[in-house]
Order: sequence, then C-alpha cells, then structure tokens
Amino acid sequence: MTQKICPDCGGTLVLDAWEQVHTEMNGTYEIESKLIRKCLLKCGYYEDAEDGESN
Repeated sequence: MTQKICPDCGGTLVLDAWEQVHTEMNGTYEIESKLIRKCLLKCGYYEDAEDGESN
C-alpha cells in the first residue's frame, strides 16, 4: 500500500472513520458515516478514502 501525503502540509494521511449525526424536528436521528483519509499532523485536511475527493 502506497503512503499518501497531505497536499497542504506534507504530513502522512491515515484512514479514519467520519460520522455525522443529524437530528430531525420530529426527534429521529440520521447517522451518516464514511471512510476518510485525514492528515496525521492535524492541519485539517481530509479526503474521501473511496474517491479521493478533498475537503
């Protein structure tokens, strides 16, 4: 497996889980989750692990 490098700061990108919880007005919850690559140096960069889309 090739090591991925952060385009912003040069740190190593590692796999991590990303979750977001949405609360609806009626009290129900929706949980969205996906696999991402995030910067190990915590510069704030992350991208989808499946398609490489950066954020």
